Amino acid sequence: MKIAFIGSHGTGKTTLAKEVAKRLSTRYISETALHVKSLGYKLFPNTDERTQLMIFLHQLNNEMKFTSGVFDRCLLDNVAYSIEANLFNNDIINEMLKITLDMLNRFDYIFLVTRFSDKIEKNEYRDDDLQKHMKIESIIVDLLHRYFIKHYLIYEKTLDERVDKILNTIQ
Repeated sequence: MKIAFIGSHGTGKTTLAKEVAKRLSTRYISETALHVKSLGYKLFPNTDERTQLMIFLHQLNNEMKFTSGVFDRCLLDNVAYSIEANLFNNDIINEMLKITLDMLNRFDYIFLVTRFSDKIEKNEYRDDDLQKHMKIESIIVDLLHRYFIKHYLIYEKTLDERVDKILNTIQ
């Protein structure tokens, strides 16, 4: 089974993905941004075209390499961040979208994790700008609907409620 957790930063995707992977006794595939950062690329607040492209390529590699597991993010997140930051022209975004849509078909379940509070934890790779967060979430939702991507909305407040909803959905 191949599961993706998508959404803007600070929604609890990582915690949720790790817990679901643990409960399903399956592999957890971490987001690629931190790996790209470890290679010397700059993340927040200076993410540029090269960095975003490296994140996209590493995420694509993971999505092609692992045929099962729980993914913390997928290519759609990267496209949304690229659109929000206006990093690429429309031709590049459209090519990224073609690849993304093809790869999304390989997931059994896609869960959109929404924020449950107005507080976002700021750290070395993400900011706490609520407006930016909301814009990215809006772009993700727009892409999901525009391309008729089947997904499940996770809006519950507690980790246990979220995990229960996910496990009930996939049973």
